[in-house]
Amino acid sequence: MSDDITETLSVFHVDPKTQEESRIGEVEYDAGGRLTVLDVDPAFDARLRAAVAAMNGKVEIVELVPPDAPDAPKHAIADKVTKRGDEGFFEAMSDYLERYYGFTLG
Repeated sequence: MSDDITETLSVFHVDPKTQEESRIGEVEYDAGGRLTVLDVDPAFDARLRAAVAAMNGKVEIVELVPPDAPDAPKHAIADKVTKRGDEGFFEAMSDYLERYYGFTLG
């Protein structure tokens, strides 16, 4: 997704046991990289709003990734920082939402 447009996206919950996705609502992703809840299943309201508030409060997202150096020690980990407004912020945020909150955007 381009990081300079506003888009309405469906939100899906990923069941941790079955990995099945079910649509639970809708958010808007704006040009500033922030989310707004537009619609949500009442059963997920508090969780989704908390996740959106947490993501909107971040100025950057830090991901743990394998290092780029070919001579890095086996099992080494590096930090990849993506700042709000950087290319790729949407993808980093989407990954974070899925990993830590069990929500996917689509």
